[in-house]
Amino acid sequence: MVQKWMIQDLKDRLAEQKQGALKEFLARFQPYDLAEMLMELEESEQIQFIAKLPVDLGAEILEYADPELQYRILDRGSKETAASMLNEMSSDKVVDLLLAIHPHQAGTLLELLPADYREKISALMQYPPESAGSLATVDYIAVRNYWTVEHTLQHVRKVGQDAEMVSYFYVLDNNGKLVGIVSLKQAILAKADAKLEEIMLKDFVSVPARMNQREVATILSNYDLVALPVVSEEQRMIGIITVDDLIDVIHEEATEDFQKMGGSQPLEVPYFKNSFWKLFRKRIAWLLVL
Repeated sequence: MVQKWMIQDLKDRLAEQKQGALKEFLARFQPYDLAEMLMELEESEQIQFIAKLPVDLGAEILEYADPELQYRILDRGSKETAASMLNEMSSDKVVDLLLAIHPHQAGTLLELLPADYREKISALMQYPPESAGSLATVDYIAVRNYWTVEHTLQHVRKVGQDAEMVSYFYVLDNNGKLVGIVSLKQAILAKADAKLEEIMLKDFVSVPARMNQREVATILSNYDLVALPVVSEEQRMIGIITVDDLIDVIHEEATEDFQKMGGSQPLEVPYFKNSFWKLFRKRIAWLLVL
């Protein structure tokens, strides 16, 4: 839990303008803790703080912030920094940000992305908010069935740093259709010259992009998986949903159920961010019925 002395310590180190002092401070905390501190800083300090961070750490910290703060920091910094941050953030978090802000603002940020990545992000933005497609990330490792294990592992070493996870590789045909899945364990234990089509799992579980997120969470839980591939109606690979993304969905659903049990309508934003009159309107109908 973030305490006042931590915030003050961070402010002092930002004021010192000494990169070494800030680096020592950062090493003591997790990105989530640093994100909590970020939200307690003044606007100018927030921008200064993010600007001094390595891009990968800054992007990870921003993922915990709300869209308004994310956009403000990206908009106030240089275009180069904003582009680097967006490219480092998980694609599902980028989609959440772009859908939460004004379309004109979203369009400005989209222009900072490489053309192929921008196309994928735009495609994910077309899916309904509660669907699997809206929750999917395109940061997965795609491979070909005719690749050898050695070739595959070389590819993973090259692109694995940018992937959401490297536990599974998704085998696609020339049309982008998902035809198999290979686990990292399978690849490590197989012979170097073995082809993926010889070891890949052909009987796999996937979910359609328009499936409701609650159903996806149930499937992932029932099959005890850490990730699920998301496919289009033509079985083309859209992306993957990881267990940590679905934990958020399960938490939101549980919170909604508890609010209903407590005799009130579910809240769209955290309790303490709602106004008195909004809380009153959410509860008065149920209280009158009860």
